[in-house]
Amino acid sequence: IEILGEAGIFGIIFFTLLVGFVFVNMIINVIFKKYKFHYRILSLAIASGILAVLINEIFSLTLRMSVSMTAYFSILGLGIFLSNGGEE
Repeated sequence: IEILGEAGIFGIIFFTLLVGFVFVNMIINVIFKKYKFHYRILSLAIASGILAVLINEIFSLTLRMSVSMTAYFSILGLGIFLSNGGEE
C-alpha cells in the first residue's frame, strides 16, 4: 500500500513484476530437477528470503529504512543473478 501511495499505479505494477519475476524463477529452479542440488537449495533460500522480507514489511519496517532496503535489494539482486545464469 505504501508503494502504491508513493509511486502510483505504474510503481506498484513494476514492483510486482520485478518481485514476481525473481520469485517465480527461483521456485521454478527449485522444482525442476535438471539443476544441481546446491543450486536448488540456494534458489529456495532466495525465494524464502524475498517472502520473509515482504512479510516483515507488512508488520514491522518499511522499505524506506536503510536496513530493510539493503536486505531486500541484496536478495533481489542475488535472485536476478541466479535467474540469469542458471547452472545446468
